[in-house]
Amino acid sequence: MIANRIKPCLNSVISPTQSAFIPKRLITDNVLVAYEVNHFIKNRTKGKIQYMALKLDVSKAYDRVEWVFLRCALLRLELTPARGLRQGDPLSPYLFLCCVEAFIKLVENVVDEGRLHGVRVAPLAPEISNLCFADDTILYCRAEAREAEEIVRILDRYAQVSGQIINFEKLSMVFSPGTCAQAREEVQNILGIEVVPKFEKYLGMPAVVGRSKKEVFNYLVDRVWDRIKKWGERDFSMAGREVLIKAVLQAIPTYTMSCFLLPTSTIAEIEKLVRRFWWSSGDTKGMYWVSWSSICRSKKLGGMGFRDHECFNLALLTKQGWRLINNPDLLLSKILKARYFPTGTFSNADVGEKPSLSWCGLLAARDGLARGLRKRIGNGEGTSIWGESWLSSPASGRIIPYRPKNVAFPNKVSDLIDWSTCILIRKHTFCNFKSK
Repeated sequence: MIANRIKPCLNSVISPTQSAFIPKRLITDNVLVAYEVNHFIKNRTKGKIQYMALKLDVSKAYDRVEWVFLRCALLRLELTPARGLRQGDPLSPYLFLCCVEAFIKLVENVVDEGRLHGVRVAPLAPEISNLCFADDTILYCRAEAREAEEIVRILDRYAQVSGQIINFEKLSMVFSPGTCAQAREEVQNILGIEVVPKFEKYLGMPAVVGRSKKEVFNYLVDRVWDRIKKWGERDFSMAGREVLIKAVLQAIPTYTMSCFLLPTSTIAEIEKLVRRFWWSSGDTKGMYWVSWSSICRSKKLGGMGFRDHECFNLALLTKQGWRLINNPDLLLSKILKARYFPTGTFSNADVGEKPSLSWCGLLAARDGLARGLRKRIGNGEGTSIWGESWLSSPASGRIIPYRPKNVAFPNKVSDLIDWSTCILIRKHTFCNFKSK
């Protein structure tokens, strides 16, 4: 009961860079934000200001929280503790977020004082100095010795008051390519952290993707194959194989598909393994009696209802696009807007200069989203008659008229509304030309 009561308050109390256990925030938000920032750092080959990213590791984060520190954190967040907690209590994750929030505030206070500088992927983008999912944390700052010293002070202070132990042996650090050798050496001497060319994974997803997308996403094919090998030569019934395919094999790439558009070669390899498992019988390869496209039809149409991975990938990315439109206050929405469409909307955004893989995936799914979107009319002043979908019919929702030259036409939906009557659209407006 207490956990359910505190959950709605977290959105206004916990910083937007923390996405764990908070309503309306998803793990994929941090994955996509981190990917955009890492992509920006990877392409930072020139310029006076260079950046670095630090991936933190906290030893036994949940077990080492000091009770005195927890109580102080709750009081500071105006959440007064009144009862004790037993192990396994559903409130524990939210209490841990309050502890991590103290670390986030330490970082943000230093940023506000100008002693630490986060990364802005665009001039109007929010400054990102940290990203957290529970205790999974990445810090971003300039690749300078004084900022490295600030990082050390923040980590030492947080460890001292919270009881957390930062495992410096497992920490890793990435520099932007334009960082000079002297700055790299100075920072590394201060932090004593291993420098890596790039972060391989963040929250189970690729942190950076190079030229070979197939190589990066090949781990999904390996995971599907490992599952099939574990089942060995057992002779499952067709019903059993159906359950395993739907519940296990086709669920493996879902998380990655919700953020990235997978290469067609990767999808083909996954479907090849699933297809072989479906038609096999123990150690026998089996005969492919029906095309896979027929198998993927719904059961009402004579198929088995298996997923078409390519369509499912686009559907998941379409869902992400809808979140951008429907939740403009999300940190992810603000960053993508500032980076790719600062003066426009997601619906008319361009690819942009040096786009990230995640953004290209969202654009690939945008057409499918646009077909189902209709703009809700308020006063009509922000809706174009000709360029936007605002009608319930036809299928496109748009008016595509024949427009003779030197003839004045209304441009906004508000021009069609007669405010002196019962706010009715004038029927005679479209009499002189054809509309489709």
